[in-house]
Amino acid sequence: MAAFSKYALRFTGLAGLMGLMSCIPSSIAETFPPTDAPQLAALDLQPLEYRLDVPGRGQVVTTSITFTEFMDSEGFDYGAVVYLPTHDTENGFDLIHQDVNGDNFDDVLVPLMVLPENEQDAKNGAGGGYFALAAVINQQGQPIHRDTAFFGIMHEMMLIDDQVVVLGAASPGEEETTYTYRWTEAGLSLIDSEVINLDTIPFPEVRENYFDYDFGRFSEAGTVDDPLVLTRKLLGDTSDAEGGSEVMVDVLETTDQRRIIGYSQHQLGDDSVYAQRLRLEFVAESDQWRIDWVGKQVSCQPGRGRQAWHSELCF
Repeated sequence: MAAFSKYALRFTGLAGLMGLMSCIPSSIAETFPPTDAPQLAALDLQPLEYRLDVPGRGQVVTTSITFTEFMDSEGFDYGAVVYLPTHDTENGFDLIHQDVNGDNFDDVLVPLMVLPENEQDAKNGAGGGYFALAAVINQQGQPIHRDTAFFGIMHEMMLIDDQVVVLGAASPGEEETTYTYRWTEAGLSLIDSEVINLDTIPFPEVRENYFDYDFGRFSEAGTVDDPLVLTRKLLGDTSDAEGGSEVMVDVLETTDQRRIIGYSQHQLGDDSVYAQRLRLEFVAESDQWRIDWVGKQVSCQPGRGRQAWHSELCF
């Protein structure tokens, strides 16, 4: 489940909103052909009447979802409720299916985006635009909308041990939070919400989850007796008293053939990047160690991109 950040919406201007939606294909419906019951498909969910108590709008909005982009033939599609899943499974926006009421028909969670009502709202920060997660019951092949949870930003959603976990934030400028819900026939009930703690998120093992980092200084050092000592020497391992940055260096893994070092630096003082971390992989060469690869992840400042560790640019 990769980062949702390429779809994370900043309601800071109409251009940014339109640019985001260009990532979502207009032919999305073709990816989700109708299927026989018991599982509802995307086309089954499109005409369903969703009763959305959208925050700040003062009324329940009755609407169906659309497979369109943000722009329609007349211009920006203000007020539309847009269906988010795509054929690209890495974005974290797939439908979630589970039989929550025991009738042998899979119910479904539908990720949506509720667009701002007008141009002024689109330009003024959050401005009435929301991400949403709609709980739909499959009543013997007929979808019935039960409940909806709203978010200013929604990065990922997943089903873990019968609980629905959403990574997002109440508004685009707030800290990224993990929301945990109980999913029942009645809808979604919030169990817990907790601001993410960067120090508790493990380093991924897959290199594709990182930027490739220039490790020229490590290559120039040649083979060494201790990768941890070299890392501390070249990158430092104490707090920067002047800048206030915090540094942690740890051995993540060690075997006869490989040693992996984790380096994390918080409070960088940058206006967009809050923290960065490196995964340094050393391989055995004779009785010493040689650098083989270094990957980098970043955490963005609130409102400037994902705050969880990821490998995309902060804006």
